[in-house]
Amino acid sequence: MKKLLGFILAGVLSPMVANAQQADRSSSVDYFGDWRSNCFEQDGMEQCLVTQAQVGQNGAAISVINVSKTSENSLVEFVLPLMTDLTKPVELKISENEGQSLPYSACNQSACFVLLKDTDALLAGFKANTEATMEFDLFSGQRVNIKISLRGFTAAYDALMSK
Repeated sequence: MKKLLGFILAGVLSPMVANAQQADRSSSVDYFGDWRSNCFEQDGMEQCLVTQAQVGQNGAAISVINVSKTSENSLVEFVLPLMTDLTKPVELKISENEGQSLPYSACNQSACFVLLKDTDALLAGFKANTEATMEFDLFSGQRVNIKISLRGFTAAYDALMSK
C-alpha cells in the first residue's frame, strides 16, 4: 500500500513541477526550515507559494501543503492522493489544540484537494506551533496519519506576504 500511495503522489507532484517550470524560465526557490518558497514568473507576473511535502518512511510524498497569496488573503491547499475516502473529512490537529474537520473541495485525475480561503485561524495556529497532524482515510479502509513540521513556516509565510 505504501508503494501505491507513493506512486500516486509521484504522479501528483510531477505535473505540478512541470507546469511551474513551463510557466517561464525564471524561477526561484528559498528554504525556510522545513518549508520551501517557490516563485516563478507567469504571464509577466511573479507567482509564489510556500509548500511542504509530507514524506512517508519510504521517502515518497504522501501529501503536499501549499500556501499562496491571493488579492484578499491567503489560500491554503492540501493535496491528497487519489483513492482517498471522500465520505470522511480530513482531520487536522495543530499542536495539542482541538482538531478540525476539513471537507474535500475537488478531485481531478491526479489528486484530491482541500482548498481553504478563510485561513486566518489556521495560519495563526501554524505560526504559533511547531507541529501538526493530519489524518485521512483511504478507500481501502487504511487510516493515514501524517506529522506536519511547522519549523520555518512563519519565516516562509512572512516572506510570501512581503512579495
